[in-house]
Amino acid sequence: MAGSEGLLGSRMLEDERALKRLNRDVESARRDGDEVREVAAIDAYNQRLDRLIAREWLLAGLLSYALLDAYVDAHFRDFKIEFQRDPALPEGGVPPARARLGVRWSF
Repeated sequence: MAGSEGLLGSRMLEDERALKRLNRDVESARRDGDEVREVAAIDAYNQRLDRLIAREWLLAGLLSYALLDAYVDAHFRDFKIEFQRDPALPEGGVPPARARLGVRWSF
């Protein structure tokens, strides 16, 4: 998680620097009266801004996941997943239930 957050943070800083440079390009094209260059610079600015906003949302999602994971780890650390025999059942009555949980994850 920390690596992903660091990577997103560095990319967002790069985006901020690029947006400042592109804003200067737009202002320069306006001063020169070059409409074609101005439109191209505005398009580049908007595309870079879209990437920055997408990364900000992704970072917010990662941070939310990290907070939720920390909350679950803190509050369910003593949670027992093993099934135990119910002491209310009579001896020799219903045998204890057995359960198996399997998780498979592949890419």
